[in-house]
Amino acid sequence: MRALPLNFSQHIGVIGMLFAGAPFAYAQTTDYENPVKWDTLIEFLNAFFGVLITLGTILLAVMIIYTGYLFVIAQGNAEKLTTAKRAFVWVLVGGAILLGAWALQLGISDTILEMRANGNTT
Repeated sequence: MRALPLNFSQHIGVIGMLFAGAPFAYAQTTDYENPVKWDTLIEFLNAFFGVLITLGTILLAVMIIYTGYLFVIAQGNAEKLTTAKRAFVWVLVGGAILLGAWALQLGISDTILEMRANGNTT
């Protein structure tokens, strides 16, 4: 047996029946324990960016080792040396970006914490 399609008024009726009990829902008044170990957004962001910076530092070390490997296997080949130099420059750029991101994150979080300690929340 084939189902008959619903017309517009039947769609509205079905939606109305679904939401008819919504105004009568009652909120529970139980106290919930914080499931995370951070009490504020700043603490969470500091921990989150700490993990990212740690992973970035590990990746930076691996890439420095890899560019050293590229220099070793170049064995005087000008084209391979150019590739290794270019890779090393980009590793240094990545390290500078990582260092800048860490400094920016540290400066912003310290400023916000200092403002909160002084009572200035605007």
